[in-house]
Amino acid sequence: MSKLAQLAEEALRPYDGRLTGSDMDLVWHGVMGMIERFYDRDAGALDLLGVEHEYRYVDSAGVEQKGFIDLHGETDSKSPEGRAWFIADWKSSDAQWVGQKRDRQQQSKQPWDYAQALVYLGLIPRDFGTIQMQYRCWSWQTGTATVIPVAIRAEGLAAHEEEAARWSRVREGLVEEFSMYAWPKNDGGCRKFGPRYPCRRESVCWAVGPAGTNKPPLPQEALDRAARWPLSYSSRETLKRCPELYRAEQVEKALGQRVDDEDRASLMGSSWHEALAAVWNTLKE
Repeated sequence: MSKLAQLAEEALRPYDGRLTGSDMDLVWHGVMGMIERFYDRDAGALDLLGVEHEYRYVDSAGVEQKGFIDLHGETDSKSPEGRAWFIADWKSSDAQWVGQKRDRQQQSKQPWDYAQALVYLGLIPRDFGTIQMQYRCWSWQTGTATVIPVAIRAEGLAAHEEEAARWSRVREGLVEEFSMYAWPKNDGGCRKFGPRYPCRRESVCWAVGPAGTNKPPLPQEALDRAARWPLSYSSRETLKRCPELYRAEQVEKALGQRVDDEDRASLMGSSWHEALAAVWNTLKE
């Protein structure tokens, strides 16, 4: 067994028993497929600065932002701009990365979150020119990788920064009203990702009944904690899609009642990410 395969196997070992044998096989083949497709190319073309890089910073609205960047660094391109920045984001799914699924990924604002984080952390200049980003997407169904390219241009960063800060301020206002305000049910938001991914709270959505029905009172200390929690890209998107869902999750978190699901999709994605990170970290050594 190669060194890279050994690293992947070690990273996957904690998932034995948490995933079925057939799902572990799917993850293993997914890791090996990504290595075959991208590892040698990255080894020859990238100076990696971060692998599964966790970031935290305070935005212009005074709200802490957090997240992870799977890969970032510089290419060996001889472009006139000098440094050529690169970001890669690993994605996995049962479905194929085509049609609406591909379009939705290309329209995502997540790349701008990554660029903003790297600028705030001082890892790239604000006038970075263009960052070449790739979504590197694996389909469990077909066992194939798809590359979805995105160009992040510096001139669009200010608008994204203001939009993110606006939602940070919206969140601040919502936190103050957590125990007294109800949002209308958003059928479009509930079905945003299609029938295969329904909102798990839809059947007991608090906004189904009269305003305020079954809303637990929150002590002030819980509200204070909620106001200080960092925003991530996923939590901000939840807030934009359905404030009631965001509120419900924060209520559970503030009261110590939230338990992260260990569903099949999240376990497969997490194990796959951890194995890829273990392998790609060798390019930083």
